[in-house]
Amino acid sequence: MLSRLDWVNLTVSDFVLSFSDTLPRSIRLPMPLLIRSDALRKFSDLVTELGGDTAVLLRRARISPVALRGADDFISFRSMLNLLEYSAESLDCRDFGLRMSARQDIEIFGPLALAAQNCETLGAAVECFSKYFHTHNPGL
Repeated sequence: MLSRLDWVNLTVSDFVLSFSDTLPRSIRLPMPLLIRSDALRKFSDLVTELGGDTAVLLRRARISPVALRGADDFISFRSMLNLLEYSAESLDCRDFGLRMSARQDIEIFGPLALAAQNCETLGAAVECFSKYFHTHNPGL
């Protein structure tokens, strides 16, 4: 059950995801591409290191700062891509995405990482990622 505060923070995309299954097929909207917010792990650290303002960049990409605190929250994949683009541009750091990825590890995949790490072989881990990657990024 959503609290009154949760309803205030819902976006159009949240509403569509929550209620689109009640609409007739002829007027259903496509599901937006989503990704776990943990994909932005270490974002704030890198922005601060480069002299930027995390809050300004998040606002420009229309991502709530709260999303950076909840590893299992989902954000718009398009917003995340825009955030990386805006960050690279405003911080004059063409390799921003590469720098961010160098700071991350398998843990950004959450439960999927745990499942893959517990596979007996590399092949089994790759198969696990292939089979369950949609839990990290439902849009792909």
